Amino acid sequence: MSAKPRTTSEADRSRLLELPDEILARIFTHLDRQSLSKCYRINKYLNTLLSENSTISLHYTLMCNNLLLNSDALRPSIKYPNYAPSSSAQLLSTLRERLTRLRNFTPKSETDFSLVEPEGRLYEYLEGHLVRSTAGERALSGNIAFYDLNKLDDWEDVEEVEVEEMVQTSPSTSRREGREQPITAEASEDSTPLLMDDPEKELGENIRRLKDFGFDVAEFAIDPGQDLLVLVEVKVAGWRNNRSRSWTMHLHLMSLSTFEPHPLARQSVLDWPWTLGRQSVNLAFQICDDGLYVLSMNQSNETSGTLCGWQWTTGWRAISLRSAGTVSFESFVLLTPTSFAVPVVMTHLDMTSGALGELNNPIDLSFTHHIQLYAFPPFSSTDVPAANSSEPMPPPRTPTHIKTIDLPDFYYDLVAGIGPPRLDIRTDPPPRTTFPTFQDGHIQPFVPDPKTGLIIMNVTCQNAGEFSEIDVHFVICMLKETLTKHLPPPTSPLLTKEFARPSTVVRWESIQDDVRIFGPDIERPAWVCNVFHNRYVQIIRTAQDRLFMRLYDFDPLRVLKEIRKRGAAFPHEDQDQDGWSPSGLRSIEDDGVFLEVREGYLDGEVTYGLHDVDALTFGSKLPFLYVDRPLRGEIAIMDGERIVTMVSIACLLRVSPSTD
Repeated sequence: MSAKPRTTSEADRSRLLELPDEILARIFTHLDRQSLSKCYRINKYLNTLLSENSTISLHYTLMCNNLLLNSDALRPSIKYPNYAPSSSAQLLSTLRERLTRLRNFTPKSETDFSLVEPEGRLYEYLEGHLVRSTAGERALSGNIAFYDLNKLDDWEDVEEVEVEEMVQTSPSTSRREGREQPITAEASEDSTPLLMDDPEKELGENIRRLKDFGFDVAEFAIDPGQDLLVLVEVKVAGWRNNRSRSWTMHLHLMSLSTFEPHPLARQSVLDWPWTLGRQSVNLAFQICDDGLYVLSMNQSNETSGTLCGWQWTTGWRAISLRSAGTVSFESFVLLTPTSFAVPVVMTHLDMTSGALGELNNPIDLSFTHHIQLYAFPPFSSTDVPAANSSEPMPPPRTPTHIKTIDLPDFYYDLVAGIGPPRLDIRTDPPPRTTFPTFQDGHIQPFVPDPKTGLIIMNVTCQNAGEFSEIDVHFVICMLKETLTKHLPPPTSPLLTKEFARPSTVVRWESIQDDVRIFGPDIERPAWVCNVFHNRYVQIIRTAQDRLFMRLYDFDPLRVLKEIRKRGAAFPHEDQDQDGWSPSGLRSIEDDGVFLEVREGYLDGEVTYGLHDVDALTFGSKLPFLYVDRPLRGEIAIMDGERIVTMVSIACLLRVSPSTD
């Protein structure tokens, strides 16, 4: 008996796949990455449907690379009414091309230009905006140079060029009226002369502006997404006890595009709440949404670090934190909009030492390095009185110390003149919850997920080069999740109620598998804007004194995909260590892209800066990809769309292959 052919009943039909493509796109783009990945594997028909729909494919590609789509990039341009926003198909093509070129570290096209003003000691670079002071290495002035690299033709426009030596300006450069100085061939005698035979002059004029603000700028910070420029001015306040001078510090909130007071700031100038004991300042900045955070280091005898946070739109000083007498705040970085990490050096006194009474004998002192995590409640508009109200601003809050994370022991010897290493932590962009909206026509379409990103920490060993064969410098890399998993939720009562609670200590052994340590002979970066999202660029110097760029990719999903593609499995804790090189790295190469699966041993000699690490391995749970590119320069910095290289900190700018 022959079987009857099976017919599909009305109840068995899939009504979902019969919906219009627009409705299907809305449904599937609401799925998370894991659920959407399973949909691709259900059957061939659904896989084809999802792959051919550009909206769904763009959504999936963004999630697989920890990126978000900036909705503001899809709205019509007010400045350019004839400009048509990119479609989902165009955005998908652009994103795929960027990811491919990033993997191979190759530019699509090349452009170059030269810097014409001398280099100062202040700089900042973020999201295509380069800001530099022009007063020389030691002096201060109000003359600042602004470069908008977003005005280059495309994101991948990069080329390395040679340039003549910079012409230094006279120390008597005037700041008479504080007005903007456009760069022209008829530059005045107190402005920087142009190189008249510069072939890139016209391009440079399109992207470069000079501005004299009329006062000495001690520090500055920028947030291009909010068109925010913060300038720091230090003024003489008077005399302390008729013996020593005191200074006050003021933060000017300006528009990056017009150099006028920022229209969203209720107060155009924020005052530092304490007087300073000296004119020179050492500051670190973070700007995230409506929060402006400033860390002042080594400014008084009572403390080794003071951190203040303002809601810059209202002028409310929302948080205030001062370090303890035995704790030195080295730097800080925001982990979330309501938390930050502070690398610290703690000083300990051995009370049993016989040298307590000998002031010139430091053998009773010891130092340890840590990362302290702090959190605070979110800023709220209900906490601040209205602009026309006579009510005073609420007092600042003290952030809650959540946890202390131990770092490995670094070598120091005060008797020999080797102090404890200094720590500088960095991550970009800030973990803002709002999309960048500024620069109509140049709004970034792809924005990193604020919950993801790479944290790097430069460990600079003091004076170690005089006592060892190499210039000792380490770079510690970890994902942001390594620290944020220890934070409470923003609504936790721990952040709003004051009660006695000692902070928990996280031992180094519990996180070492999630942390990479490169060193001890890593090239020290002259500029620190060398990390963006999950990528990090580093200068490598060979034995022949040749330089090249190394671009690292720590994105977990991309690295896991490469591991599965190449068949390289994660090593287990009980895996034999034979075959791992003493330098600490073993790689698998594929078309010039290297995959590092595990880091081996670090040299434990004290001259290399680390104590007792010959029995430890680091980074077994943090593999990464990297690709190398020849470099004719000394400095490499990056953002989400390009890498900028420079011949030296004093004379030359180069723009190199783009990143995402």
